Amino acid sequence: MSTARLAQSLFGFHNYQNIEMDSTVEIYNKIAEKYAKSFKENSEEKKIILDFINGLKKNAKVLDVGCGNSDYFELFNSFGISYTGIDISTGMIKEAQKTHPKGAFFVQDMNSLKLDQVSFDGIFCFFSLIHLPEKNASVILKKFYEAIVSGGKLLLGLQEGDNELFIESPFLPGKKMYLNLYNKNKIENLLNKCGFTIDTFFSCEPSTPAA
Repeated sequence: MSTARLAQSLFGFHNYQNIEMDSTVEIYNKIAEKYAKSFKENSEEKKIILDFINGLKKNAKVLDVGCGNSDYFELFNSFGISYTGIDISTGMIKEAQKTHPKGAFFVQDMNSLKLDQVSFDGIFCFFSLIHLPEKNASVILKKFYEAIVSGGKLLLGLQEGDNELFIESPFLPGKKMYLNLYNKNKIENLLNKCGFTIDTFFSCEPSTPAA
């Protein structure tokens, strides 16, 4: 049975329909370089990720869903993890490829992921499901569950709350993005319905502001 480790930040979170998805991707494409440069390593996040890595087998295969500019690629790589990163934003993937030329990065919408022919020892999804409505997140989490090998791990990073809202991008003033906030009960119920057993909950400050 796959287990899930939850890292909930103390900030806001997103969710949207297709029209909002289009504008969000556009915003991420425009801010990709600034966003990548804004990253500062967060010791709390790193500790959570190290705990996730230490729970995986040697030479594990990990899929990073919504990898952005792949802030933690080097950390995964240093442990010999076979890492693949995907993101819907071409701008973010270009930044990841520029910073980590040896990495495997692909432009891919998580909504259209086909994972039935592949398996992973772990899936790392840090602050990505926040960009989806709950009904989409439920479908994707079920795909995650089916793609993770028995005894594998899901590390899911969310932003804490219990409502939906629009926030202005700190990197692109005037542009607003829709956020979907998750509290512990909401995500716990969603994960349980998808078959996951929750191993641990964490709480920490995010390393970068919401786009």
